[in-house]
Amino acid sequence: MESGAAEETPADRVSGSGAEPAVTAPLDTAVCVSRLDVTVSTLQRTLARSPSRTAARSARDALRELADRCEHLPQIHHDLGVLAAREQRLPEAFGHFERALALDPRASATLEALRGLHRREAALAYARALGTPAATPMPRLTLQDSSDVGVDTLRARAARDPAFRQVATLEYELYAWWQSAGDDARVRRSHYVDGYPRAAALADRARDATIPWENVRRDIDFTAEDAVAVIEQPGTSDATDPVRRLLLLRLEGARWKIYRETPL
Repeated sequence: MESGAAEETPADRVSGSGAEPAVTAPLDTAVCVSRLDVTVSTLQRTLARSPSRTAARSARDALRELADRCEHLPQIHHDLGVLAAREQRLPEAFGHFERALALDPRASATLEALRGLHRREAALAYARALGTPAATPMPRLTLQDSSDVGVDTLRARAARDPAFRQVATLEYELYAWWQSAGDDARVRRSHYVDGYPRAAALADRARDATIPWENVRRDIDFTAEDAVAVIEQPGTSDATDPVRRLLLLRLEGARWKIYRETPL
């Protein structure tokens, strides 16, 4: 090094006036969530009043600054994808939506936005190939704040709530399920997760309706997110063995619902 030349220091590399950009430190999760919610609320009001390119650019800059310091929040990349898609910058939009899904693979709104954009692009390409006009509106894309999370994230959050992990809470759900054997099919099926096969949900209804709940033995346990119950009911006569079933339950909203029922 020549005499008189000043050696570059770490501080110069971080905040100096050279070409290297300043390094921004990550923010605490609580701070990130708070800033995301404030930013999105402000953006929604701003864009509602002035949906101009200038307003959109200002919104995009605010989100990008937040993304640099809150890399773990998928909602930020979802929102950047929404803004990019609204300006027809689709490769950028796809990249942000895919980044959001990498952080939260079951973020259903993000997944639907990505699918909607791909469907629109496919329809436009098909119309161009045929030389026909295409009426393909942009899918509905909405900004997200911290309350917008994927289904698995919501379920995991609820499953960690002590109020849901009490034996008494699950006992009540199982009692209501057993009593529903004497109700109509709609009530019985409400104790199973959405999409559970109708025939399977109703298969043992007639038999269950003949046995009082107090004659049913049950063992209950909890896994990290789900609940496990072994149900044992007496046989139909002294000569028949008890009937045992394994129930796996998961939270849907604020209720435990059966997603698997297996005879033992």
